[in-house]
Amino acid sequence: MEVGNNEILQAIRELNDNMNRKFKQVDAKFEQIDERFEQIDRRFEQIDRRFEQIENRLDNIEHRLGSVEKNTSFLYTEVGKNSLKIKQLSGQAEQ
Repeated sequence: MEVGNNEILQAIRELNDNMNRKFKQVDAKFEQIDERFEQIDRRFEQIDRRFEQIENRLDNIEHRLGSVEKNTSFLYTEVGKNSLKIKQLSGQAEQ
């Protein structure tokens, strides 16, 4: 059984059409993957922004704690001074 040129050309066209369909399917899959990676990138950007917000809040809290420590230290110093004054005054009152 001999195959003519027309049959060979037809088979080549069908193979070419099938390959083109497969390439389009693969291309569509790559586009889906690209879109998914873009979504993931956007999510990571959101997470990065959230971490920056948290870091800023922690810095603010740390600063406020530093102020509280300074104020507490100052208050203890003042209480100590006042305590000494009271002892001195009560000692003078006894005399």
